[in-house]
Amino acid sequence: MSSKQPRQKHPQITTPEGVARYPFLLRPHTRFDPDGEYRVTLILPSAEAQELISTIDAALKESLEKAISENPAKADTIRPANPPYSIVTNDIGEETDFVQFNFKAKAKITPRNGAAPFHIKLAIFDAKGQAVSPDLRIGSGTKMRVCAELVPYFTDLVGAGVKLRLKAAQIVDLIEYTGPSASQFGFDLENGYDSTVVPDEDEEPGDSDF
Repeated sequence: MSSKQPRQKHPQITTPEGVARYPFLLRPHTRFDPDGEYRVTLILPSAEAQELISTIDAALKESLEKAISENPAKADTIRPANPPYSIVTNDIGEETDFVQFNFKAKAKITPRNGAAPFHIKLAIFDAKGQAVSPDLRIGSGTKMRVCAELVPYFTDLVGAGVKLRLKAAQIVDLIEYTGPSASQFGFDLENGYDSTVVPDEDEEPGDSDF
């Protein structure tokens, strides 16, 4: 007898390969939420993004119709929320031929039924389908594919929309995060101290800053 597959609550999508911006996939972002949030912005060429946009737009339409049917007294005031994607602009605000999609997922879930909160981990794979090390430092510029659920929502303030809830990602070409660079703070290359040069052991120590 075959076992039943768990029912999928929301429609699931898998993106084409795109370029990641500000990925927090193995360690959640906690700056604005102490419970943590996984997130990544994925950038795709406009031509390759159209099928994904059509799928999301259809889900947005369903979310709006659902909100109106469930809130008939507010039907005239319910509006569509902004989509979870937008056209990428350049440094002077001009539109480019790229589209960015915003994916997010809570790192800590508190069930509404009063059960104990629990933490989740995203499934992150390499190009060969193997789980990556939890110590991997995934940086912006990494090429990846993303799997997410299309989750409808409605609030009076924002309207009826769809969230792209992160489920998993596949790293195709890794750009490892190495921390901020000196140039980000306006520092140029100078002649002088080089931290990679190890002094000889027989050198006498000079004055310290203690």
